Amino acid sequence: MLLSNRCQFGLHTYALLSLLAIPSWAETVIQRCAGSEGPTPWTDVTSSVRPTYSILGTIGNVKEFLIWETKNTIIYRTDKNEVIGRDLVYPTSTNYGHMGGSLLRIMDPNERRVLDRQNRVYDTVHGESSAIDASCAYSQPIDWRGDSIYSATTSYDTRKRIFTFSKYDLQSKQSSTICSLSTREEDNYQLASGHKVPQVVLYSTQNLALGTFVSLAKVDLNQCKITSVYSYAQNPMKGRIRKVTYSQEADTAQIEFEGPNGNQILLDQGGLCSVIDSENQNIVSVNQNPYFPAWLTWNHAANPTLIMSVQQQIYSLKILEGFPIESLLESDIWMTQSIDSLFLSPKLVGRNRKWVYQIPISNFLKQTPRYGN
Repeated sequence: MLLSNRCQFGLHTYALLSLLAIPSWAETVIQRCAGSEGPTPWTDVTSSVRPTYSILGTIGNVKEFLIWETKNTIIYRTDKNEVIGRDLVYPTSTNYGHMGGSLLRIMDPNERRVLDRQNRVYDTVHGESSAIDASCAYSQPIDWRGDSIYSATTSYDTRKRIFTFSKYDLQSKQSSTICSLSTREEDNYQLASGHKVPQVVLYSTQNLALGTFVSLAKVDLNQCKITSVYSYAQNPMKGRIRKVTYSQEADTAQIEFEGPNGNQILLDQGGLCSVIDSENQNIVSVNQNPYFPAWLTWNHAANPTLIMSVQQQIYSLKILEGFPIESLLESDIWMTQSIDSLFLSPKLVGRNRKWVYQIPISNFLKQTPRYGN
């Protein structure tokens, strides 16, 4: 089920805002998602697309993977902690050595290095690895630009929550602090996802009688301050907030929360807002072209379904029919920026080994009247 409503832009004053985490130093406060319309169903295009799949020839059990799209290469970690690259055009594989932790999706724009959860960088050209500077060892990587990895650390002082943003230079192997932002502890700010340095995104949650209220704060690292805030004061959410993602280039926010009928997504696409209802299924965000937000819903009994927003209309596509899934994480999914292929590595019921399935979806967009015709 989809519930849609038109957002309204501009500076608004609501009595409720005084209760929420709207920082006084923010230059602009924008009220999003006011008003509502009736439910709109998804459009199922499965019969028109008729998706197929192929299984990639991988070595061992695939734990996590990512795709270097320019080089047409899948990089994955095995259950033996080996880092392996496989050409997607020619069936050749290269073992790059061992990795100490899970493979992260913080992408090297040069498609040369990979980063693990223990903050070690693996260079596939020189076949060597190195640890990020000790001062960044417990920080959270948030973006990768050229030869610089940007990270964030959260610390606490008297009634303050401090976000420290650092840059680690891969050439000099030195780190430097570029911004230390202090917020009030009661504002309950946390790191969101989708950062594009120099802009990073925080979000705040406030639990009130009507539900959980969310605000999203944009931080300019060059100025080291919150420059604007999106407030969702008109959209209290009946459940715990699980994840908040924002894309600056597409002006799109996704707020995942626990709704009465399972997890739901509040989708804000630059002026039009919708609630994606998982209908008691598991729902997982797909790393995506930010202009085409997408998710996968699944449970043990139902076929996985790809859901995508195309120009504010929602379309669905059933995939891997007859494959009962035991678990499926964001690290098990990759959709190409061109919306040509979907890669999945689910844990199937009764199977110990995980493979990677490649599903061509280039016909998906062609079946959407507002895009393909």
